[in-house]
Order: sequence, then structure tokens, then C-alpha cells
Amino acid sequence: MAKLDKNDLAQMNEDYFKSLEKERLVEVAKNLHQLATDLWEKQQQSSENSSQPPSKDNPYGFLFEMENSSAYNIKLIDNWDYNNPAFIEVKYEDLILDVDLFLFHKIFTFLGFSGEVIPELLRIAYDNSIFSGNLRKSVHIRSAQQNQWKKYFKPQHKAKFLELYGDILIKLGYEKNNDWADHRGESEDSPR
Repeated sequence: MAKLDKNDLAQMNEDYFKSLEKERLVEVAKNLHQLATDLWEKQQQSSENSSQPPSKDNPYGFLFEMENSSAYNIKLIDNWDYNNPAFIEVKYEDLILDVDLFLFHKIFTFLGFSGEVIPELLRIAYDNSIFSGNLRKSVHIRSAQQNQWKKYFKPQHKAKFLELYGDILIKLGYEKNNDWADHRGESEDSPR
């Protein structure tokens, strides 16, 4: 079905429908039915069934993210060769806590920068870090808090993550086991 815009819909008045041949009228009716069905389904979405991308209007989009864009990235991470000496692996969670810039120093040294430029690189890194207080909040950076997902993931998100990615959090050293997904005993109001 071709995407309809406001102008298309404005032209679909009674005269337009009367002017159509029977076959074309049936085709248009089918397209309008599909559009109405899609809109109805969108209105019925909840945290239990959403498959739309996350937004301020639809906080349930984690399922969409897990099944789509995040899936590609997590599979890349899972298949990465962590023993390749040509790369240094750094966790975001470690960087946001590196207020003394030891990790940043290690990165710049690994990248081959000479000792004389490292102090300037560390200043730049600090000025552009979350902990400097110089950065504005954005879609990608909301705060310097770790494990923010626990506030937003509901049981169905945890179950879907385990279904899609299994032990990836254990493999990457974020969790010791899959107990993080066990929500028994939690109240609906507890942070997850």
C-alpha cells in the first residue's frame, strides 16, 4: 500500500469515490481498511505488546529496539574478538566513572600518543566528559548513572532480552548469572 498523505486524504471525498470504477474502488477501500487497522492497532499498544520504536510518546519501544537496531549491535559485540591486540576494549560504564582520567590516559597511550600531548588530550577528554558538568543532556546521554535500564525494563523486557541474547551479559562481565531477569518478589512499583 502506498503511503497516503494529508493531500491524498483531502481528495478522497464522496465525488472521488463515486467516480471510481468498481475494481479501483475495492482497491482504495482495501487500502483505507489497512490504514484504519494500523491506526487501531497503534492505539491498542501497551508495554505488553508494543513493537514500535521508543519515544517520549511511547516508552514501550524497548521491545522494538531489542528486536531491531540493538540486535545488530549486540550480535557484533557478541562476535567480537576480545583477544585482538590491535584493539583496546573500553566499557562506557567505566569511562563515565573515570574522573581521575586513568582509563583515558591508558587509551591515549594505547593509541600511540606521545607523553607530551597526553596532558592536553586529558584536558579535552575531561572537558567533554559527563562528569565535567559541561555536557548537555541528549537523547544518548541522560545522566552519568549506570544501569539505568533497571528503572525501565519490565518483566517482559527482561524475558525478551534473555530470549534474544541469552548469556551475553555474563559473557561481557556485566552480570554473574541470569538472576538479574528474575523478578519474583518485586512489586510493580520497584525499580527494575
